Amino acid sequence: MEDDTKYTHPSYGMAVFSRCSGNPKLVGSALDTHHHFISLSISRGTIFRGDTGDRYHGGMGGDIIQVYFSSAQFAELISTMNVGAGVPCTIKRLMGQGVEPPPTIDTEAENLRTEFKDRMIEFVQKMMNDADDIQGMLTKKSALTVAEKNKVQGFITRLAQELKDNMPFFLEMYQEATEKVVASAKIEVEAFMTHAITMAGVNALQAPNGPSVSVPPLLSEPDVSK
Repeated sequence: MEDDTKYTHPSYGMAVFSRCSGNPKLVGSALDTHHHFISLSISRGTIFRGDTGDRYHGGMGGDIIQVYFSSAQFAELISTMNVGAGVPCTIKRLMGQGVEPPPTIDTEAENLRTEFKDRMIEFVQKMMNDADDIQGMLTKKSALTVAEKNKVQGFITRLAQELKDNMPFFLEMYQEATEKVVASAKIEVEAFMTHAITMAGVNALQAPNGPSVSVPPLLSEPDVSK
């Protein structure tokens, strides 16, 4: 309204969560593919005060910041307050400027698998080299020297430590990483199903000829990930 009084101040802000469709790269997600994700936009706010009350307006697209969360990240964010350093998110816009997508890096599970494979290749090669040296010592007719005995003992100790401690540790870390993938995938599916059911209910209420049971397609919302 023309007679409305406009109030602005650096402390005024507007925040909005939105459910979006698309497949953006998301920092810290256990999954490579996301059909739906959550957007948080924070904008500078304005108050318009008139005869009908106060109205609050904000900038478009998060003129202060816009960040993306996977469904799993969003669920963790709101359910684990005051825990650790927070939850990873992907900054899409900052102070009105677009931020380039995050670089492609291996997921946690992929990285652990690669590290374990490289470690095993290096370990096996070193053990084979030491085994050849020990085999040469054992074929000698003379008794083993103190240095040779220490080398044999070191070989046995390293082999036992790798089999007893290091390998189980890496396997445990890999199992935890793969469990994160499974848990995140379940949350993504549950989030989609919940949204689909909600939209089906909205469509049923809005249908002119009675309830409708049609379920919206997977990418029903506008794609804002690009």
